[in-house]
Amino acid sequence: MKIYIVIPVYNEEKYLRQTLQSFVDQTHTPYKIVIVNDNSTDRSQDIIDQFTSQFDFIEDIPFISKANHAPGTKVINAFYHGYESLDTSYDLIGKFDADIILPKNYFETIEQLFTDDRTIGIAGGNLYISKKNQWIFENISKKTKVRGPIKLYRNECFYQIGGLKKSIGWDTVDELLARFHGWEIKTDNPFMSNT
Repeated sequence: MKIYIVIPVYNEEKYLRQTLQSFVDQTHTPYKIVIVNDNSTDRSQDIIDQFTSQFDFIEDIPFISKANHAPGTKVINAFYHGYESLDTSYDLIGKFDADIILPKNYFETIEQLFTDDRTIGIAGGNLYISKKNQWIFENISKKTKVRGPIKLYRNECFYQIGGLKKSIGWDTVDELLARFHGWEIKTDNPFMSNT
């Protein structure tokens, strides 16, 4: 499957290098990764430049969002800035946060979910946080919900739900719309850390 990923970034230097390294170390790397740097004031751009100079499938697009924005829209505006640079020939489109560290077989595993079941419209793993050298499930939602920082959408599903909504709660609205259109939502055991 052809996987496109958009990663909005704003002042993420603390974890960005680990995040991007976990993407390039995948057993199945995405076809394309677009990093949207939303006017970061830290060293995020330096880290982005290191990866874009080494890997042809990673590109970056600068972006300056408006100072005043409604809650929930900043990250989605940055996502769409990156999304608009892509063609629509992807099988899966993903929106990922810049502080996520993926296990090496993450995309291989999630791609298999989509391959095995054509009714799955949205899929992803669960989020775990490192605390005292242990991985603890980030218990702010059920394990059956695919959280906003790690979402992959089937092309047809993304189109039918009208993409991501520029509002607070967008990562719940998308699942409700997907189910309305007859799509299934699937989470799987491979975890990724939200550092």
